[in-house]
Amino acid sequence: MNNKRLTDLESHVTITLNGESREIVPFFFIETEEDGIISVPNPEYIAFITLEKYKIRLQKYSKIPKDYWNLEFANYKGSLSTASKDNAVAYTENFDTPKFEAVNLYLFGNHSCQKTMIACNIGKGLLKKGYDVKFVYASELIDLLMKSQGYGTLPEVEEEIKKYHEADLLIIDDIFDFEKSTYWEKSSHIIIGCWDKFLRRRISENKRIVVTSNYSVSALEEKFGVSIFNLIKRNFYELTFYDNVNDVCQSKFANLFD
Repeated sequence: MNNKRLTDLESHVTITLNGESREIVPFFFIETEEDGIISVPNPEYIAFITLEKYKIRLQKYSKIPKDYWNLEFANYKGSLSTASKDNAVAYTENFDTPKFEAVNLYLFGNHSCQKTMIACNIGKGLLKKGYDVKFVYASELIDLLMKSQGYGTLPEVEEEIKKYHEADLLIIDDIFDFEKSTYWEKSSHIIIGCWDKFLRRRISENKRIVVTSNYSVSALEEKFGVSIFNLIKRNFYELTFYDNVNDVCQSKFANLFD
């Protein structure tokens, strides 16, 4: 039986795999003597779709924001803190070695320095290695921790906190930013106590943490007290990011409506 591939009927789609874009045919059209023209799925395209669906499930499970999911370490736009970025890459690559077994990272920098993007890429790298990774905004986590104080805590609150306790790596974004907590003005001492308790438990169980913050480690003692300061200083390695990439990010809007 002679089968003929009808390439003139086929269309191409652009896919991005491992950071490289290329065109691929989703379906082959084959003319057969018995059935006429039939479409046959391209196995390579099916594998790509399966991988993309898996990535979507991972993204939803880990809660890494979609904005950062498609960005890689290579998308770092800064020039002043490439050493800190390279250290984050090394941390990801060597996470499962004894040298990094009890190492937590404290990513410090002002707004728009890409520290959250770097943290998310650490998480993505470890997801690919099979680790349980969770991302949470500090404001959301502290709200949960505040709700868990005292008696009568809702089971769903405790279950959510449990997930963050049990993750192999927990990424906490914007930790110690009191402006983003509705409880800070009236309950600052309780918030500090909640952070102290939560972080100590994870550290004592050798569950690693990556945090981002607008405050340097050296500024924590004055802002949040000696207990939090000593806890972070003893157990976290600080990576500093100096760049501000606002102008670079804004460039994508140049001539947008011309």
